[in-house]
Amino acid sequence: MGRIRGRAGRVAAWALAAQLGCGTIAGAQESGPAAARDEAQTKAAEVAKTAGGAEAEDAKLRESLAAAERRVAELEKELATREEETKGLRPQLLAARNDLSSVELRLAAKTKEFDALAAAAREMVAREEALAAEKEAVRRDLAQAQTVLAAVRDDLASARSQLAAKTREAEALAATEKELAAVRGELARTQDELAAARAAAAQQEQQSQELRSELEAQDGLRRIFFSKLRETLGPGSGVVVENQRFVFPSDVTFAPGSAALDPAARSKVVEIGRALAEAAAALPPETDWLLRVDGHTDRTRVGGRVFASNRALSVARALSVVDALAEGGVPPSRIAPAGFGEFRPIDATDTPEGRRRNRRIELVVDGG
Repeated sequence: MGRIRGRAGRVAAWALAAQLGCGTIAGAQESGPAAARDEAQTKAAEVAKTAGGAEAEDAKLRESLAAAERRVAELEKELATREEETKGLRPQLLAARNDLSSVELRLAAKTKEFDALAAAAREMVAREEALAAEKEAVRRDLAQAQTVLAAVRDDLASARSQLAAKTREAEALAATEKELAAVRGELARTQDELAAARAAAAQQEQQSQELRSELEAQDGLRRIFFSKLRETLGPGSGVVVENQRFVFPSDVTFAPGSAALDPAARSKVVEIGRALAEAAAALPPETDWLLRVDGHTDRTRVGGRVFASNRALSVARALSVVDALAEGGVPPSRIAPAGFGEFRPIDATDTPEGRRRNRRIELVVDGG
């Protein structure tokens, strides 16, 4: 653009020069000779021609200037667009840099771990090499000892050939006694090992016997209590035994969403408590037993504000059964309530029958 303005200035200068030339020509016509007029006219023509060319060049330059200004406007607009795109990409670039920093940190950590592993590996290799060298030294010493032993054996054979028969007999007897002593030592070690094995077997047998006695006592205790429960409940009660547990369906003992025992069900549980108390009274005084009352629900969420969760409902139901059993005579110290909510189902199917089976109260006898 500076060059264009400079050319425009030169065109203006040429135009001024043309005007001055015309004035010179006019003055020459009035007062100068003909040669001067001719020269002035020639210069004026040259100036006019030069001015015309300059004007044409100036027009071209003006067009170029307009095109350049339009291109500048387009570039400025494109630059603004690029700047907006750059602003949008800056958060991504920052996030990418942060990710790169995190990766570099993890890479540095992994490099440290690799260096530590490499150092450990080098140390292990060094130890193995040292061990190999030590083994090689031992092999050499053993070979040397074997050579010395062979020489000693040769010397001994030569000496034995020169000894009398009695000396040979004495040496043979000494060798026999040495072998006998070795056999006796081996026999003593074997006897010690056998005694230790017998002691360990006796201890294991005692532990197995104690475990069997404990299991038999627990089974006997469960049989006593379960027999009383069956006798008290009678047929058609809906109560079943599953994996040495008495299972009471909650549908026949509690209303939906309630922890209060139905009056008829409570009377039945009190009666069960009396039967269990009677069975417990017949046990030896040293018998240690515990009756666990486990409450379970299905996966249906409880409504209302009484219980915050199914677990809370299951605990409350277990406590209601515990109170009724205690009323029947079971010592409270022998009863432990527990609530598991919907987290220990016995039927994984999401059906009415499956949910009904999962709503239950279980009686579990522990101890012996």
